[in-house]
Amino acid sequence: MKKLQLLAYAGAIALLSTGITACSDDNLTQEVTPSPGYNPETNEVNADFVFNVSTGTGSTTRMSSENVQAAITSSNEVFRGIDNAKLFTYKIRNTDNSGVKDGWHIAYAPTPTPVVKMFDLGTVMGRGSIAPASTDKTKSRRVVELNLPVETNTLLFYGKAIKDGTDVTQGAVDMEISANGNMNANFFRLKKIIADGSDTQTEFLQSETLISAVLNKIIRSSYALPADLTMEGRTIPSGRTVRWQDYVTITRDGTDETKITSIVAKTTEPVYPSGESAPAMKALGEILANTYVTFNTIYVRNSQSELRAGSGPAIKRMMNDLYTTIAAVRDASPTNVEETMAKRLAGVICNSIATCFDTSAGCEWKANSNLKGFTELTAAQVDKIGDDEKFTDFPKTEFNLPYGATILQISYNPTLGISAPEYSYMGAIPTYAMGGSSGSTSAFDPSNWVYAPELMYFGNSPIRVTDATKSTADYPDGTTNWVDNDNSQWSDWTDNSHVKSTTRSVAMRNCINYANALLRMNVKYGTNVLKDNNHQIQYERNNGANEPDNVINVQNAGMFQLTGIAIGGVNRSVGWNFLPRYDATVDGTSGEQKPKFGCMVYDSAIPDGTIPTATGPSGGAASAYNYTLLWDNWDDDLKGSAQRVVYVALEFKNMSGKDFWGMNNLIRKDGTFYITAKLDPDAVSVEGKTAQQVIDDKSLGITWPDTYEMPPYYTTDQATADGDQTLDSKTIKERRVFMQDYMTDVTFVLTENSLKHALVAVPDLRSTQISLGLSVDLKWNKGLVFDDVKLEGGQ
Repeated sequence: MKKLQLLAYAGAIALLSTGITACSDDNLTQEVTPSPGYNPETNEVNADFVFNVSTGTGSTTRMSSENVQAAITSSNEVFRGIDNAKLFTYKIRNTDNSGVKDGWHIAYAPTPTPVVKMFDLGTVMGRGSIAPASTDKTKSRRVVELNLPVETNTLLFYGKAIKDGTDVTQGAVDMEISANGNMNANFFRLKKIIADGSDTQTEFLQSETLISAVLNKIIRSSYALPADLTMEGRTIPSGRTVRWQDYVTITRDGTDETKITSIVAKTTEPVYPSGESAPAMKALGEILANTYVTFNTIYVRNSQSELRAGSGPAIKRMMNDLYTTIAAVRDASPTNVEETMAKRLAGVICNSIATCFDTSAGCEWKANSNLKGFTELTAAQVDKIGDDEKFTDFPKTEFNLPYGATILQISYNPTLGISAPEYSYMGAIPTYAMGGSSGSTSAFDPSNWVYAPELMYFGNSPIRVTDATKSTADYPDGTTNWVDNDNSQWSDWTDNSHVKSTTRSVAMRNCINYANALLRMNVKYGTNVLKDNNHQIQYERNNGANEPDNVINVQNAGMFQLTGIAIGGVNRSVGWNFLPRYDATVDGTSGEQKPKFGCMVYDSAIPDGTIPTATGPSGGAASAYNYTLLWDNWDDDLKGSAQRVVYVALEFKNMSGKDFWGMNNLIRKDGTFYITAKLDPDAVSVEGKTAQQVIDDKSLGITWPDTYEMPPYYTTDQATADGDQTLDSKTIKERRVFMQDYMTDVTFVLTENSLKHALVAVPDLRSTQISLGLSVDLKWNKGLVFDDVKLEGGQ
């Protein structure tokens, strides 16, 4: 993890004036000269608010370099600007209200309640208004006039990067700031990808209903004989009907009639001439039976259910396979009445498929108007779905969700007149189905997907003051100079002070920093061959069959492509200090009023997902970096112990040209799959320290700031509990996976056995019992490194 210094606003803020006057408790007896800008009625002075941009070189991008200015200090990237800027001035006083308490930042709601004024600065810096890479330092500053209250001694700043892109590429945050300075009312909330109660949510649910209805009508296909059917002296009379499901035996749970326990192909024909005994199943009927079993059986492996992908591309491939098989029955030449019935039923099935899918183009989805007419759903059930739209890329393009967020399930509908299996979409994906323990009942609701946060800024600082009039050029340039108290440009300033009647210029002592945490990741091969899970799957499903694993040679180019990353355990809402907070609006009022860490960020804007080919047995080079902004994941309940482990899932496309077996599923060629990894803040290497020493000392591995304090701050009670009252308001130095203003650097490694852990659906990344299939090399700052730890199914 590296300190984010790129736009860490080197002093980032200065407040200038030509003279300030008023009465303050330490200058009541002094003769002062009022400032021309001083207003005695409001006890405020007109001052200049000055930004100075650092020229650090830390990488600070999300998804692409341009979106969060990764190379702005060394390239021609354009500064995005800052809007939604808010500045609070505080008059912090001693607890007995005897006078101002200088040199303090805001660590918690001060007592007594300070005098607060908010400046709504709006767009304080326009796009391209500064150029940190330029040698012209005049381009690095911006001055805004403000009426600054006297006795001001602490400043609090919030801001967002100007947004000119989409929620997918630049994040989405609801920002609520209390104008009266009530810090507990301030919050920053990630927007849901599908907002509750929105038309988009209705459309999404209707889409799942329509797709399910298509599948259900196809698997419930039947054929009614319009006239007697006679062949070789054997007759099936008119009016006889055969359903596709009549070719199989469906067994249900004895205590839950909706739960299917098995689907088995029958060995005798379901329809035959009257007066005869049921003959053995003929060839065409056997194909129909076996196809029904394969299509509708969701396997259970070690109490973990196979995940049936419900995305548009996955269903297209599934329907193309189905059509190819059933069309062979339709086009066959029957030799008896039973096969003729099977052939005609196959024709009905093929016609149904062709109504909704273009069978001449690999079963591409047809327009939704075709699907609506086929299923005969009511208009109210599908009124949000456009007739001309298609489910080709559902749910990714239309709803910005990963393919794996939509999982099909099959149950039995015992309703009179139906009595048949039916598909529906899982409202929540169970943990056990994604590598968790078989006894787990937790689940992840796909509605909890959220956008990543926008690029945001946070400043929290005491001030410097001087009686000298200063111009913009008089302020130190750059982060290092700004925080250096020995810098000659600070020689006539009073550090950690407050605005007095003689004050002419005011500067924010500390920098404005990024409020976000940043994940920088890439992926590489750690071997030249990857093995799938074929041996284990065949052994379990085919009575101990002994087949080898399939092998994919990744020395060949383009076998797999990174298409996205999901980060779990994200708390949707953060408070005034950009740390996770309980938010009744999104967390509900039941249970403990604590942060839930129950959301997942999905980043699909991967600039370049190409994984360089392996060059030998040890693998190859890493892919290009991808960047994702996140919130700090500090958990106050875990202070003094291990902070939260974070689970991530990498989304890949199978471009190997062949199918392979993952953990529980067949991963189709051109299909999407996911592999999980675990980021543990205690499982890192620190030079000169043992693993136990790292576990025992939570401060190791991070280069902590020594010129200012960063959240989380010690409260008075926490300092007392730790037996050191001097810690009050200081930084709690305990490392975590994601820290605001810091970058977590991760290289994921695909090992020989990684594909054995591939999943069709995105896993529940909150679980502590996830099957892990990636190797991780996590680097923070100065030697904190995961040395390619192999995560291959460990818990």
